[in-house]
Amino acid sequence: MPHFRVTVRYGRPRPQYEVLDLEGEDIGEAMTAAVGALAPEVRAAADLVEVRVLVDEEEREYIEG
Repeated sequence: MPHFRVTVRYGRPRPQYEVLDLEGEDIGEAMTAAVGALAPEVRAAADLVEVRVLVDEEEREYIEG
């Protein structure tokens, strides 16, 4: 099952970040799981959410530039 990293930005005037590592069959399942995992005060103050596939450090490819 793929792993996803969900990063949520919330709070004003100084933004804070909540980072969740979740599992799901697809990105939709990861987003649904994120909604259930976030505290109500974080959901209420969030203004940006990023969901991406979480790649194992050993599997990452780096390009020299």
